[in-house]
Amino acid sequence: MQAQQPASAVSLTPSVAQVLHMAQSQVGDATIISYINGSGVNYSLTPEQIIHLRQSGVSDPVLSAMIGRSGGGAAAAAPQVHSAPVQAAPVATVATVATLPTVYYTYPTVYSAYSYYPYYG
Repeated sequence: MQAQQPASAVSLTPSVAQVLHMAQSQVGDATIISYINGSGVNYSLTPEQIIHLRQSGVSDPVLSAMIGRSGGGAAAAAPQVHSAPVQAAPVATVATVATLPTVYYTYPTVYSAYSYYPYYG
């Protein structure tokens, strides 16, 4: 049979210790749960920490809220961040105008004797 660890051997993260302190100070469950949901902290409780918190007076709804924030799913673990939509930076467009060389056409002298007037003869 294994000896049970003393309660002081369980290490708590600062955020878990804050929840424990609120529960021991008789703060209401709804307030603590609101704090947990708004904190954005991933609590990642171990079984030993859950047992220690329950024996220290943390209620089941508060523990459930903490476990729900412990990476049970991507939606539960990710803090909700509301931000303005990101606008794309304006792209500088440069109009490139190609200047073509001026071409002068010269006609051979054979065409100079040709008349464009109709012949009705």
